[in-house]
Amino acid sequence: MPKIIVLYILKQVSKTIFVTFLILFGILFLNESIQFLEKASRGELYPELLILVLAFSLPAILEVAIPISIFLGILISIYNLNKTNEIAFAYQVGLGLKGLIITSSIPAFFLCFFVLFNSFYLVPIANSKLSFLSET
Repeated sequence: MPKIIVLYILKQVSKTIFVTFLILFGILFLNESIQFLEKASRGELYPELLILVLAFSLPAILEVAIPISIFLGILISIYNLNKTNEIAFAYQVGLGLKGLIITSSIPAFFLCFFVLFNSFYLVPIANSKLSFLSET
């Protein structure tokens, strides 16, 4: 596989995944923070604990935001590459369909390990801390 083409496709896919992650994470985090602010205004949550509760809710937000952003990021980047005929150029220089799939899946593969670590380690810890905070 041509190295320059692979690096270019990796850059485009990674950039699109990152942008979609920022947008999706921002929406989900703002939604979660509005819910906790509403609870604090009703007196169900101490305002001093608001920052801690938001910090411990981050792993659950990441658990949802990362896989969706990977899926949408890969779809959007492949669409953009196809729209500008860069995929056709990649086929002409020897990067086949299998190479394109493997190349666009590399960021997803690395983020998969972070999602596994987040889901099986960070989320249970955060949930136990949140339950401790809700009991007190």
